[in-house]
Amino acid sequence: MSTLTKKVDIGLKILLIWAVLAPLIYTWYFLGARLTPWWSDPGEWLKYANAVEAWFARCLGINSPHYEAMLYTMWDQGVFQYPPLFFLILILLKYALGPLQALKVAGSVLFALQPLPIYFLAKKITNSGLSGLVAAYAMSFMPIYIEMLGWGGYPNLLGLLLIPINIVFTISVMSNPQSKNICLMVLTSVLIPFSHHLTSGVFLGILLFWMLFLAIMRKSSKVKYVMYDVAASLVALTCYRMLLAYPSQLIIFNEAAYYSLRVNFLEAMFWALKVPAMIVVTSLIISFVVLKRNEIIQKEYQALLLAWVLFPVIATQSYIFGVAIDFNRIFFFIFQAAPIAIALPFSLIKNIYNTGERVFGNPLGWHLLKRLLLTVFIVSLSVMASILIFLTGMDVVANVSGWYSSQDIYGDYEKISALDWIKRETPLNSTFVADEYIGRWIEGYASRRTYIYIEPRFIFIKGQMERYYIASFILLAEREIRNCYLRILDQAPYSMSYTPIICFWNKGEYKEALYINESMVMDKFENLSSIRLSIVPIICAEKNSIETHYVSKSISPQNEEPLIKKVTAVDNQVVNITYIYEKMTGNITVDVVPSPKRSVSLVEISGQRVTLHADIGKIFIETSAEKIENEGRKIRLYDEDGILNIQVFMENPMKNELSQTLILESSKIMRENKISYIVVPRTTLKELRSLPEYQHLLNKFKAIYINDRVIILEANKDIDQV
Repeated sequence: MSTLTKKVDIGLKILLIWAVLAPLIYTWYFLGARLTPWWSDPGEWLKYANAVEAWFARCLGINSPHYEAMLYTMWDQGVFQYPPLFFLILILLKYALGPLQALKVAGSVLFALQPLPIYFLAKKITNSGLSGLVAAYAMSFMPIYIEMLGWGGYPNLLGLLLIPINIVFTISVMSNPQSKNICLMVLTSVLIPFSHHLTSGVFLGILLFWMLFLAIMRKSSKVKYVMYDVAASLVALTCYRMLLAYPSQLIIFNEAAYYSLRVNFLEAMFWALKVPAMIVVTSLIISFVVLKRNEIIQKEYQALLLAWVLFPVIATQSYIFGVAIDFNRIFFFIFQAAPIAIALPFSLIKNIYNTGERVFGNPLGWHLLKRLLLTVFIVSLSVMASILIFLTGMDVVANVSGWYSSQDIYGDYEKISALDWIKRETPLNSTFVADEYIGRWIEGYASRRTYIYIEPRFIFIKGQMERYYIASFILLAEREIRNCYLRILDQAPYSMSYTPIICFWNKGEYKEALYINESMVMDKFENLSSIRLSIVPIICAEKNSIETHYVSKSISPQNEEPLIKKVTAVDNQVVNITYIYEKMTGNITVDVVPSPKRSVSLVEISGQRVTLHADIGKIFIETSAEKIENEGRKIRLYDEDGILNIQVFMENPMKNELSQTLILESSKIMRENKISYIVVPRTTLKELRSLPEYQHLLNKFKAIYINDRVIILEANKDIDQV
């Protein structure tokens, strides 16, 4: 090896090391300043790691209340329902660094290592270290992988790291079937099913497609090695699921995911790469590679890249067969092949010198010159694409850090302070209710069982949906009526702003449509100094209704006088709400407000009917009100006769399989499920306030812990009992 070659080789290694160190250092610049990693998924991974640790401790005969608490947070879910490889790594890091540092180190290192296997794979395919380096830098700050780091997709990143490593060894076996290469291929193939479910599914699909294309090309000697790879992974997956995770508790059909997580390819492409120029440049390079593929890359590698792109795209359409999962994550696997495609034109560089020598004095000189210029142009585009991805990715890291930090309503230091209090001051068998932004951390970091209010479209484990209904009910209402069409959540008497929240079943979940605000009714009573108001709710199960009685109390509690009776009833797909003055006269005024979660493009008022053109369909409000006013996102209803009827329904209502009407009361549900504490965010330092929809809880329960961003309520102690 000449001195120049040695220097070039050393330079390539230094640049490769920097392709790993640059994302590691830059992401740690943002993560290092935080106590917790971004978002809530890492709290979930910590829960699984704790459960795996506790399972091993139990197998070793180590009994500890803390280990029992770790297993208690798993509910009825098996410890190994989620592939455990990442959790085993996390357990080791947790003992060395502590849980929070372990999560941050694991996520940032897995993200930073992504360029390494891509370098070796591109180098193996093109036989060019320069191509490998360009691919490594194109992968170094790939925006979609930064997003995965942001949302906490650490097992995804582990699986994505293993796929190209396995393919490198598979290609090595094809060219040199030594025992060492075969063992490494089989080992990585076996590890992939233990990393991430979607990863193992996509990995097997890519290999099967590659095997099919090789068979069509009559490359039988290479087909058998891919078949060995597939067999090893399938055996590992089968053994894992049968021995450690049987019966399966995974949900492969989630109706909400079926509708909301389908892939819009153009939107997904823009979201994954961020910059339109990057898509254009990458498309030009790929087009050139396709046209010149036989000059650039061997046919078996063409088949590999085609399988790598084609299978994830086809797999996103599996909803046709009743499978409903997060299809966008499947689609994102194609971006693993993009850096390799970007680097492929560099394999033509070796021809540039020879082409240049033959241009002049050659009858075909002009043709050769065009080839030379085209090669230089495409190679320049490859360099531009790699630099563009690298620089864009650095900007995306800063944006991801800012966005997830701004969306964390519980803060960073404040959240950990509250979690430390929970670990220190609450019994190990306590049960909490919280939303997902802190609920996953309560289970993972504080090891306390939690009913978590999570979006239904992201529920893929059995039992989570039932816990979602309990959590959302406790957080949003005092009473609930639910049937196959509707969900009614009423907060009276602790809040008159959401009385009730009306939700319609739509595309796999009950979606908030609108709510009734009775504050003006209450204001009227408060202006009457002679009246001391009391609100008495009564559940009428046989009528599928809730009666709310507004009564006045004098100094003597025996002298109660009814003022208004309100009846909220459900008749199939229609909500009926009636206000009746019993001992008073005068007007009744209420506001009907579209939910902030709904997009309303048009409000029509015709006679006594209001039509809301919303993103979930047309919502009709029919009323006996004498006067209807549209005040922006608020419909005000007036009635002077002391009786106000309101009917709410949709144009084409959807329904689920619920066969009965449920009428629930929060205090009973909390007793039955032994709920001890409720955690909500604090939204202002001036006074003790939470989000508007959670404020009724602060009016009902005693706050046992408060900091600048977190409020913990003692659920078994009402304010009146304090």
